[in-house]
Amino acid sequence: MKLALGTVQFGLNYGVSNTQGQTPLEEVYRTLSFAHKAGITTLDTSSSYGNAEAVLGSYEPLNSQFDIITKSIAINDSNIEQHHIETILTSLKRSMEQLKTAKLAGVLVHQCDDLFKTNGERIYQALTEQKSQGNIKRIGVSVYHQQQIEQLLAHYDVDVIQLPFNIFDQRLLKSGTLDELKSRNIEIHARSVFLQGLFFADQTTLNPFFSPAFIPLNQLKTFAKQNNLSLIELTLNFVKNTSQIDKLICGVNTCEQLEQLVNAIEKDIIIDNAEQFALSDENILSPTNWP
Repeated sequence: MKLALGTVQFGLNYGVSNTQGQTPLEEVYRTLSFAHKAGITTLDTSSSYGNAEAVLGSYEPLNSQFDIITKSIAINDSNIEQHHIETILTSLKRSMEQLKTAKLAGVLVHQCDDLFKTNGERIYQALTEQKSQGNIKRIGVSVYHQQQIEQLLAHYDVDVIQLPFNIFDQRLLKSGTLDELKSRNIEIHARSVFLQGLFFADQTTLNPFFSPAFIPLNQLKTFAKQNNLSLIELTLNFVKNTSQIDKLICGVNTCEQLEQLVNAIEKDIIIDNAEQFALSDENILSPTNWP
């Protein structure tokens, strides 16, 4: 199944449309159990997601049921020195201890720009060594825009790349970047499939910052209604039907929300003329710009 489970809500109160806060432990267990039964095999987590890794590690069948991808910590300095590498490796060791696993399915560099800093190649070399030692199966990066991808491909060979992609944000599809990544046999994981919940947010409660998105959001909802689709079915299946995408990372607060996602993604829905919904407003498309 293309659907992968994001776990940020298991460790933090996260998401513009999240009104329920951090997911309670019992609900996490119920969600993970359902995910396994539904055929979901990949979990996306990070040490920066509050106590998400510890919560996952407390779920006894975790490593027999799921491949776990976590992320390296970000470095705030402009020069990558040996003590930074030691900090990264210590953090990874702690992640593995919290997750109670001897081998991670993948580790992503959480801040891609860390690789482009002075001596940034040290991070890549350290992760490559961890891979050769059998502690990591795949090395990857988390990116935000095309320029990062271009710079990455010019200097590094990675196995996985996590990037933003949704029915509003089709930039990497239109530019041919997704095709370029697949030509290099790089596995593509899409995040922000629902633009961090913006598609489902109550417009009356949103910050006026988001007002440029109100008309496109209403057009999206109208299209869904006209085609007898739920908003989840429309937006999720657009990404699922994008052949270059290998995994869709979606976070949930409840098991019922995951059931909705699974039911939606299992339907055979073709979205015609989806390019009509593509936006170019960087403020709306990039949550890093949000208030």
